[in-house]
Amino acid sequence: MFKLELSKVSGILVEQSKLFECDLKTAWEKWMHPAITEQFTYEEVRLFIEGNKRKCNSIREENKQ
Repeated sequence: MFKLELSKVSGILVEQSKLFECDLKTAWEKWMHPAITEQFTYEEVRLFIEGNKRKCNSIREENKQ
């Protein structure tokens, strides 16, 4: 089995949701490959994505000042 990084999986999930014009949960359940969903849970990936959004927003705020 190949090993994926959480950062790559989160990027794949975001792109799948854009491609199929659906929310992250639907993209995870309907469109993610089983090889990915066997290695990570939806919750792990969602929390990673949310954490990165917060980090990006805080960097943007710091840059505005």
